[in-house]
Amino acid sequence: MCRMVLPQVLCRVIALISGLGLILFCGSCSSYRTFEVEVLTPADVTLGQGKKLGYLNRHIRKVQDTSFILYAYEGMTPDELSGLFYQGLTSAWTEDGTRDSIPAFAENLVSYMRSDSIPPAYPAADIQKICRTFCLDYVVSLETYYYTVNERSGSIKSNYCVRLYAADEPAPVDLVVYRDDLTDYLTDEFNFLDFIRANAWDKGALYCKRLIPHWEVTERRVYNRQKVLRMGDIFYRQNDVEQAMKLWEAATKERPETAVQAYLNLAWLSENQGDFEQAIALLKKARELADKNKPAHPDILYLTDYQKTLEKRLKEYNRIEQQLN
Repeated sequence: MCRMVLPQVLCRVIALISGLGLILFCGSCSSYRTFEVEVLTPADVTLGQGKKLGYLNRHIRKVQDTSFILYAYEGMTPDELSGLFYQGLTSAWTEDGTRDSIPAFAENLVSYMRSDSIPPAYPAADIQKICRTFCLDYVVSLETYYYTVNERSGSIKSNYCVRLYAADEPAPVDLVVYRDDLTDYLTDEFNFLDFIRANAWDKGALYCKRLIPHWEVTERRVYNRQKVLRMGDIFYRQNDVEQAMKLWEAATKERPETAVQAYLNLAWLSENQGDFEQAIALLKKARELADKNKPAHPDILYLTDYQKTLEKRLKEYNRIEQQLN
């Protein structure tokens, strides 16, 4: 299944029982199996295709910065952590090979702030100058990044503040602050310095997810306890989707509990083919049947969550198409 073709690109199976990957079986219920799928999720900020991105390290630090405790260790200076953030950002940005590398810039002088407040935005005129000089459309700015170390309580917390500036906008177009309590990683199970460095890289990659459509792992179910459902699952795992569909359609004529599960299986087939409207219609049939025959149906929670998920994906469809084209 090609990533760049819609609608099939919107959902792909990572792991199937046929041996393509690891199956995560549900331990509390034997009427279904669960498996992982990757779902294409839209970016939070729509940049448009072919946009050029730059990176700015503003060199802003707290006046009372307890991170100095960490700076004594090799690989832990502020510039090195900023560099790791940049590496994570640019790695995610260029991963699919369709985007240019990200040029990096830094303020020459370190500036300081007195509290955990968010610093003032970078002057719009300076952003415009950078963008004109280097032919950029946007600039990702690492505004502040520091670690609060409390030796008395033995705790450590991280704080990364990131802004996105546009060449033609007078104000920033995005702002996010990542705050994490890392205290649980101060154990012998972890090399904490390696973890801090990895955390900086991960924050850069995480922010990039706000800018480009990305794949996220989730789970789906295939019900297979009843004979007809199980036979359909066997064909499905053998990639005979047509035969699986016929069997599951036949199972919708069985007793209500089996019919509800059959509709859930059919909804997954429709979703995997990119037909979200059909999948939602099938889930509505399952809901009507469950409510009519057994309001406390054991699969009602999954049915409710699945329907909400697909309705959200249907709304996101146009955004993803716009971001990919």
